[in-house]
Parts: sequence; C-alpha cells; structure tokens
Amino acid sequence: MRRDGNVFSWGSGSYGQIGKGFFTEALAPTQAVNGESASSTAYLRNIVKISAGAYHNIALSDDSSVYAWGRNANGQLGNNTITTNDSIDNANNYNANSPKRVLISYDGENMQNLDGIVNVNAGVNSSMAVGRDGYLYSWGSGANNTTGVGSTANSLTAKYTKRGESFYSDDATDRIGWITSATIGDMGTSVVRYDGSVYSWG
Repeated sequence: MRRDGNVFSWGSGSYGQIGKGFFTEALAPTQAVNGESASSTAYLRNIVKISAGAYHNIALSDDSSVYAWGRNANGQLGNNTITTNDSIDNANNYNANSPKRVLISYDGENMQNLDGIVNVNAGVNSSMAVGRDGYLYSWGSGANNTTGVGSTANSLTAKYTKRGESFYSDDATDRIGWITSATIGDMGTSVVRYDGSVYSWG
C-alpha cells in the first residue's frame, strides 16, 4: 500500500490475489483495480489498511468500506459465493481477480455492503473486521471455531462474532463487543478490548 492509498501487488496470481483482473503472476509491482467498477482502468484507491492471508487480501478504504480478492475456497472473500473448483475455466470458480466489496446480511436474507469498519485482518482461510461500534465481524472458514460465529461451517458473508461465557458485557445481544483490534490465524483468534484485556478462541 502506497502513502496515497493505492495498492500494488506482485508474485503469484493463480487465485487472483494480484487484484489486477487476471489469474497469472506479476513480475513487478502491479496496481490493483476496483472490481466494483465497469472500467478495467479504475484503480482501487483511498485504502488505509491492507491485510494479506494465505491466498487472499482484505483492504479497508477511508470511507470505512471493505474489499476482498483472491482465493475463495472457504468464503473468505465475504461476497456470498464460494469456489468449489479452482480451475479458471470451471463455472464454479468464484475466486476474485479484482477487489470486491464484502457483504453482510442483518436479517439473514437481504445483502448489503459491510460498512462502518475501522480495522481488518485476513487469516489463512478466513477474515475479520472491527466495526466503529466495537463489534467484531467474521467470515470464511469456521474450522477450529476460528470465526467465533457459533458454527464450524463456512460463512460466505460477514457475521457478528458471538461472545463466550467469560466475556462480560452489558450489551443485551450475544455479540462480542468493545473490540479495538483482532488477529485471526489458521487455528485460532485473539482480540483486544478497549480496556486492554485479551480474549482468544479456536
């Protein structure tokens, strides 16, 4: 990520992780395009944070929106699709070779863009975001309970992370809140709360 908010990638692009609109490698820094635009020359701009997973990337823009691209075998892109075959020519290849918005459904039916985010983190096969409201959102692989959404199944869109019994909150919901940062790995997750306390699961 450059100081002006533009994003550049290079190396293997077999899953689209370069973000330029192709599934091939890049031998030099290549600027990521905005997959939400109809123009192939509309670049992804105004990015304030980026996080790289094993084969996918998550980016946070200055308007608090979240973009993801790369491999999607576990729904880690959060765009309500999942890849069942990585072959480029296969109809079930939903890897994204350009950044797309991460989605959320608050009612379980209607999809909308995930907004109001202040921090993002990409794991190996899953992703997380911290909201301005202090809530934690997760999507992707639920293996080892890394996403903390109450299921080990893949989550194809962002979901609220649920709190455990030891997590005190005066919030009437079952969501984990008051979070300032989060790190999600292959087999576990850790978060920091506003008071400096650390919680982990997985």
